[in-house]
Amino acid sequence: MPEASVADASPLIVLGRAARLPLLRVVANVCWVPPPVLSEVQVERQGGWGGENLVFSEWLQLAPAEPLAREVTGARLGAGEAAALSFALRRQGTVAIVDDLRARTLAQSLGVPLVGTLGVVLLAKRKGLIPKARPVIEELLAAGLYLARSRMEQALALVGE
Repeated sequence: MPEASVADASPLIVLGRAARLPLLRVVANVCWVPPPVLSEVQVERQGGWGGENLVFSEWLQLAPAEPLAREVTGARLGAGEAAALSFALRRQGTVAIVDDLRARTLAQSLGVPLVGTLGVVLLAKRKGLIPKARPVIEELLAAGLYLARSRMEQALALVGE
């Protein structure tokens, strides 16, 4: 298991709305939240969750404020995505937890390990932390996860559902 991950706002918001934040622990021992991501999460109020359940602990920690890495400046990313990718770039092996397509594409081109919210659920299923992935994904869809049903079915097939 990697030592660290860094989360963008979308996974935190969707997992928070569904009361599934602890699933982030399946990715790495520590999940960092950059300050711009925290700001985005705290202003998100749609769906009845705006970060009020975001409690920092030994595994979920606030990242230090840092300038953006030059590789992400000008990439037309949101502040949270840019901060998360910058954090991961500066720390070899840190997994970026992002859903945004532009951020994922940039992460791949820069060699940053990444996983999305769907990948977190599939990993939790593979590791036996949840008995079934489908109900959790359905909860996340109800909480605002953007995911095509066809993609969901493909992903579920990967874990035998």
